[in-house]
Amino acid sequence: MGSSRLEINRSNDEGPLHRVCLDSFWISEHEITVRQFHEFVRQTDYQTQAEQDGFSWAYDGEWKKRSGLSWKNPGFSQTQNHPVVHVTYDDALKMAKWLSDINRHFLLPNETQWEYACRAQSNSSRFFGEDISQTCTFANVADQTIKKKYHAWRVHPCNDSFTFTAPAGMFSPNQFGLYDMLGNVWEWCINAYVYDAYLNPKQLLRVHNDQTAVSIRGGSWYTCPQYLRCANRDFVAYCKRRSSDLGFRLIMK
Repeated sequence: MGSSRLEINRSNDEGPLHRVCLDSFWISEHEITVRQFHEFVRQTDYQTQAEQDGFSWAYDGEWKKRSGLSWKNPGFSQTQNHPVVHVTYDDALKMAKWLSDINRHFLLPNETQWEYACRAQSNSSRFFGEDISQTCTFANVADQTIKKKYHAWRVHPCNDSFTFTAPAGMFSPNQFGLYDMLGNVWEWCINAYVYDAYLNPKQLLRVHNDQTAVSIRGGSWYTCPQYLRCANRDFVAYCKRRSSDLGFRLIMK
């Protein structure tokens, strides 16, 4: 887990490279879709935090709060097959709890599980190799399409044809048969973000309060080449954050 000192664009919070041991788990084939989240809402009458508060965050030249945005109204065109966005850490956990029963337990992945799933037994910085010109075969990212809208962006040298989110499973999977492990939307992890967590793996702990920084992984439609790597770690400042580039997938144990 993590990245070697030789990995291009490596950040210090990705080291040291270390060996981990995992129990078996199942993980969503792709990010949770609007259709799947709608079924949860339909059966529970759940209202997301963006809906309760009346706003979420979106990008239009800069990140800012916008009234009326939620998973129902993301601020751009989506179908039922797109990944759900504008959902918080707690929204995701509520869906996981709803899915869980006496024999099956659903949860957000921790960073270790997520990185194992992303790498799919590869040793390169991306599961498809080091050639970023191939990225658009496997991921919806900051590319030539979005550069037409935001001219100053540093983007991948390829074209995925989507400005914002793409339908789940649209691109080629990794070697585990998992789609969109990189790109499309950032994915919530269960654990709090700790900068030097790899020096003491016991620091990869659960979030305990609303003001805890939470780990997210995988990049999104907004992500440039530097950050689109399986070892890259990022975070949001607190678990009630929601935005147009943040969704989730679940594990089952």
